[in-house]
Amino acid sequence: MQCSNNLKQMGIAVHNFHNTYDGLPPYELEAARAGTFCFLFSFGEQTALWDMITNASDTTTDKGLNVNLYGGWWTTTLTDDQRKAFGSVNWMKCPSRRSGVAVATGTSQPGPQSDYAIVVYVSDRTIAAGKTTSAINPTSWWNYLHTRSQFNSQPADNWRSPWTLANIPGSDRAKWTPASNFSDWVDGTSNQLIIGEKHIPTNAIGVCELGSGATEKVLIADCSYLITDWNRWGAMARIVKRYNGLPNILTTKPSDKSEGTTSPVDCRPGDGYGFGSTHAGVCQFLIGDGSVRNLSTTTSEDVMFMLSDTRDKGSVSLP
Repeated sequence: MQCSNNLKQMGIAVHNFHNTYDGLPPYELEAARAGTFCFLFSFGEQTALWDMITNASDTTTDKGLNVNLYGGWWTTTLTDDQRKAFGSVNWMKCPSRRSGVAVATGTSQPGPQSDYAIVVYVSDRTIAAGKTTSAINPTSWWNYLHTRSQFNSQPADNWRSPWTLANIPGSDRAKWTPASNFSDWVDGTSNQLIIGEKHIPTNAIGVCELGSGATEKVLIADCSYLITDWNRWGAMARIVKRYNGLPNILTTKPSDKSEGTTSPVDCRPGDGYGFGSTHAGVCQFLIGDGSVRNLSTTTSEDVMFMLSDTRDKGSVSLP
């Protein structure tokens, strides 16, 4: 029930944000800059945390929303009490998994940890009919949204998620504007997944990285939720749609050393980057209309795809 209430509070924050800005929180401002959850702070009774971000400075000349939230700002600029404040946001933690202060250390992506992730839908399709070249490199699909340039270079139809990049004139991220709103969701709000519980390998809860290799690092989910991309998935779990017989990258499991035992419950049991929970048989999701639903762990991939795609125009109801 508390986990459901957390998601409902996020839903209220999303809708209040939309009412204020006539748009949705952005997926990100830029690599390693503020991601979706950061923009909910002011609407989730965490204005002090938002003020720390907008008034940020780091070891470079960057200020405010131009600051890299992964670099010197987190590790050297913030005080220990300030870092603990970010790691103490109650509505970012499911009590069945953790409580108290949750902060990731290490070098990969230190910062506050969370049990929730935004829904990102990416379609892995051939560029044109009759061609076998994938729009995404199947061997590194987790890195697909690593930078803004990669996002912009992909066919527009590949990105059909509720969250989109912000409009930023020039390079001044302080002047961002929402790039989308509810009216852009062709399928409506009542059948759209926007935030869900995040799968974390049981041997990686509380850990941002295991081992020293690049592959071992990027497979770990429990990193900072302030940052949406940069090879990590602290704030994002991806749903990738396959087309035209491309490799089954969804069921490729990470190495045993990195993955360990999977969560007791996982809405995407074949995908180390999916959604999952410690609630028996279900995984909870925030719906676009602000409601929260329990999805059975037996929910088919096709249904998950359609509930994550804002423009598939398919007829599907929540299970």
